[in-house]
Amino acid sequence: MDDFRRNVKALMRTAGNEEKPKPVPSEGYPAKLTDGYYRVRKSWVDKKSQLGTYKVLANAKKKADENKDYFVFAENGTKMYPKEESVQPSETGQIHIVKSGDSLWKIAKDISVTEAAIRKSSS
Repeated sequence: MDDFRRNVKALMRTAGNEEKPKPVPSEGYPAKLTDGYYRVRKSWVDKKSQLGTYKVLANAKKKADENKDYFVFAENGTKMYPKEESVQPSETGQIHIVKSGDSLWKIAKDISVTEAAIRKSSS
């Protein structure tokens, strides 16, 4: 029984001394802030939409994922998460990001092409 107690005490002394993996920072921003907060909002200027402030980036990302149309912002207003997807230009070199209320006819009119040309380039 004495060996058992001695072994348990030895294990308890070494517990927590293992090397813990460090969180990976996100493009120059630390995974855990020591000063300031990550903020979860719909937009940086919409303070009323804020769901919370977080020191840990992973926690802020999780909250943004749980709520549609929410983003993580750094203390200075930089959008941290999710990143904007890059848009590749079409063969004509024109880019149009579709917004709510857009129709194929309206887009074609705005960029001076036919609806058929948009259908062809989108497929």
